[in-house]
This record gives sequence, structure tokens and C-alpha cells, in this order.
Amino acid sequence: MIIHRGHIWAATMEELLEKITIYLAHGGYTALAEPRTRPVREQAVLTCYEWKATAVRTGMEINGSEDS
Repeated sequence: MIIHRGHIWAATMEELLEKITIYLAHGGYTALAEPRTRPVREQAVLTCYEWKATAVRTGMEINGSEDS
């Protein structure tokens, strides 16, 4: 489970990846997604990895074997 400030973002990293992919596919953006030079799924994977790195740096909780 991925939790940030008491809010559950996703049950697994795969669920988070799917949410980011959908967000990007519908015109959303992240720091790693602009400018759009990569396919949406690739951008989502990179964003997910960066999200994990940020989570570790800022103390967000990532629990469970799928999320580590």
C-alpha cells in the first residue's frame, strides 16, 4: 500500500503505474513527462520510479513486497 499524508494513493506500484499512465494519456503531465518526447507508458514508468525515489526522500510510506 502506498500512503502519503494519510491518503492511500494505490495498493501496489503496478496500480500507481496504471493511474499515472491514464493521467498522462488524458493530457496530464509530470515533471518527467514534459516535454513529451517519450511514449506515455515509458513516461509513466519513469514517473513511477521518480515517485518511489521521492517517497523515500520525503518519508512517504511504501509497504508490501510489491512496492519495495
